[in-house]
Amino acid sequence: MGLPKKLLSTAAVAAGVVLGLPALPAAAGPEASGRILAFTEDVDTTVTGEDFCGLGIDVEIHDVGRARGFFTFRGRESIPYFTGTFHITTTITEEDRTTVTIVGNNVDKDQRIEVDGDILTITGTAAGGAIMTGPEGRLRNPGMIRYQFVVDSNGTLQDPEDDVFLEDLGPTQGSTGLNEFEDFCAGYRAVTGRS
Repeated sequence: MGLPKKLLSTAAVAAGVVLGLPALPAAAGPEASGRILAFTEDVDTTVTGEDFCGLGIDVEIHDVGRARGFFTFRGRESIPYFTGTFHITTTITEEDRTTVTIVGNNVDKDQRIEVDGDILTITGTAAGGAIMTGPEGRLRNPGMIRYQFVVDSNGTLQDPEDDVFLEDLGPTQGSTGLNEFEDFCAGYRAVTGRS
């Protein structure tokens, strides 16, 4: 059993960072709060980035984080609304041991779900931020975005496991934040003194 398509598209839009989550089983039933745990995942990976940001250097990228998602049932039709939290620390280490750290925290949640038969138009919000710190400074990227996407519930409004992603409608409200490193590589160059 894999992650529901609705969850995958929500997480991908909101997180902004590829966590590479594997398929995870859903919990057996609702918690006392009426929530159903969709996933919880700890990430601890290291990869090599070649010609990082076009600087002609190779780097080690180490991600440590936790992602958690659940559904809460709302309304007359008990439609599951997704909420996810994502916490990640990325450490980028250059060959000369120069280190840049990015700490990110994000909460993603369905705000409104419009039902048209089996078709769901979902408006979500992603709020949180990230801080990039290097030897030459610190940049912040806090804020919130709103976005929409469409899924087919396959005739089972209460079961997100069989939803089929149909369309990403994109942002309905752009970032409200500082966006000090909206261009990641420009931010990286700034905090390492290369700008």
